[in-house]
Amino acid sequence: TTTGSKDADDQAVTQTVTINFEAGDDLIDDPGQTMTRSGVEAKSVTIDVDDNDTCTGGCDNITIVDAPVVGSITAIDQDAGTVTYTLAENDAVVNSATFTYTTDDAHNTTSATADTATVTIAITVSNTDTLVADSANLSRPTATSESVIIRVLDNDTCIGSGCTNVTVTSPPTTGTATANSDGTITYALTSSDPVITSDSFEYSTHASATSVTVTVNVGTMDTLNNDTHNVTRSGLAKIDTNINVAANDNCAAGCAGLSIVTTPQHGTATPQTNGTIQYVLDEDIETTANTITFTYSTTNDTGDATVTINITGSDLLGNDSKTLQRAGGSRPVSTNITIRDTAECGAHCAGARIVTDPQHGTATVQADGTIDWELGRKATITTNPVTFTYTTTGATGNATVSLQIDEVDLLNADHFYVIRPASTPLQTDLDVKDNDDCVSNCAGIEFASQPEDGVVSLNAGQTAVAYTLGESATPNLPETFTYKTTNATEDHVLGSVSIRAAKSGDDALADDTVNIVRMGHEPIDATFWVTNNDGCGAGCAGLALSNLQPGSQRGAVVLNADGTATYTYDPSDGNAVFDDIAFNYVTTEQAVPARVDINITNVDDLNDDTAIITRSGTTAVSRTIEVIDNDDCSNACAGLAIETTPAAGTVTPHDDDNDGTDDSIIFALNNGEAATSPLTFTYSTTAASDEKYHGT
Repeated sequence: TTTGSKDADDQAVTQTVTINFEAGDDLIDDPGQTMTRSGVEAKSVTIDVDDNDTCTGGCDNITIVDAPVVGSITAIDQDAGTVTYTLAENDAVVNSATFTYTTDDAHNTTSATADTATVTIAITVSNTDTLVADSANLSRPTATSESVIIRVLDNDTCIGSGCTNVTVTSPPTTGTATANSDGTITYALTSSDPVITSDSFEYSTHASATSVTVTVNVGTMDTLNNDTHNVTRSGLAKIDTNINVAANDNCAAGCAGLSIVTTPQHGTATPQTNGTIQYVLDEDIETTANTITFTYSTTNDTGDATVTINITGSDLLGNDSKTLQRAGGSRPVSTNITIRDTAECGAHCAGARIVTDPQHGTATVQADGTIDWELGRKATITTNPVTFTYTTTGATGNATVSLQIDEVDLLNADHFYVIRPASTPLQTDLDVKDNDDCVSNCAGIEFASQPEDGVVSLNAGQTAVAYTLGESATPNLPETFTYKTTNATEDHVLGSVSIRAAKSGDDALADDTVNIVRMGHEPIDATFWVTNNDGCGAGCAGLALSNLQPGSQRGAVVLNADGTATYTYDPSDGNAVFDDIAFNYVTTEQAVPARVDINITNVDDLNDDTAIITRSGTTAVSRTIEVIDNDDCSNACAGLAIETTPAAGTVTPHDDDNDGTDDSIIFALNNGEAATSPLTFTYSTTAASDEKYHGT
């Protein structure tokens, strides 16, 4: 009540104030959350933030107040009371992350502001950039403006494609440190900065877990300058030279700590105690270029210096020689000459060229520095050896290539059919040289092997081979022997001869091979020649079947009067599938049989199919089509395969009886898939014929 507060009856007036107490959410910090991460991979962790909070009727409407600096909140599940924190791929490496949140009923006890809780996530990172501390030198004896570019990443180990996003995390005390786009850092002092002897700063990279320190030494430093050194090399002689690199350098204390930074492409560079560097290139070592470079440094230098060695000199060319064989004295011949085998060249004998052409054939320099020599067919050689000369860009003279061409005999196989008069010995001349390619009439024929029953020798005129077979001899045909000549090549040192001689002297019968293609289980009726390659005195009279193998269960053979044979097979005799049969035959004047082999290729006869499918609207449908039911296959239509697919739907070979062999095709249309009738596809089998390769 208040003084003077009275009603109409002059009584004091009292007012009542009602205070309602509403229970609020009590939010508690979450400091113990953890996650692991490899490098800069994408990683998420879901945190039950209200697990330790006290809320009235549930912690309603979780809201992020302060987002994490690196990473992001990617999900809030209000029902579960969880928050998902995510580091995306290539987000920077951090060791911890924090964010704050509130709810609708969270209130600060001392103010009208909403109460918040902080979530702290400790992040354990593996496979990060490994940074190593650096040091650099800056020459600045007085207060002048100077700077140095520091290659801080040169000694670091980086993941992925390299260290990225170099960042100065702690600045230097006196100067400035600026990260450059190429991964270097520029440290600078201005004229207004005091004279100092050292300074330092720290840097990190995108995928590093920590920062490292870079120390800059400031004062009077070594200033190194590039050097050029010229040497002369004769051929592939050894180079051993000392280079006084300190002569043009400005060093405070004798260029102390001279060391090699990058090594030369060829040879070795070794620092000496007197400020020189010894460069050595051993004898017989070829270089890919005539310019050699390396870099060096000193303990207190402000940057590396480059030494360039220019090598000049001449190629020492050596003569080459080869001996080649030319088969038959008229065949083409070629060879490749690797001139570096005999030459000493400083840069792979660059610029090779022909100086004088060969007397015969052509010589051509190839891109790899070798030389090809070729002599064409029937070319005559009047000068032997064949010679030509070449030189190179770095040579002071020419080199000679000498090619000795040995013309040799090329012997080829022979086949002879001879007739032996009845009741008499057989003696005949065989012109084995007729198909040989020889230098001088195939001179010096010698026999490397004799026939099993007959005898071979040179005839009286030394012009042919005489073959003799005794009256009582019964040879196993064919008779064979081999021969060679004085100038036979290594590749064709022997000529082989095959002889057929009939004992009775009338007919010489030759074996035959016949090939037949059979479609499915169709009947076979084939007629073919058997006597067209026989030597018969009277038209191969009395042609008669000697033996059928394996027998009549595989058909029948009839020998015809015109010298042909007819082979037939009726499937009703057993409908077998087989791939070979053979028979022998003789004549009236030849009791020694000849053999005929019949090779049968069995192929599948595929026939087209029609399938009628009823479909309701565009609903899914599937149908098994027995495509081989009307096919005639020799081996169960094995290897069923789709050749072309329909315009809609899918077709898949299927094994109906689970015997390991596909024997039908499943056609399917998906739900909603449009199709226009008719649809066609083709299939094949392993043994399908060329004529009927596809079934449709």
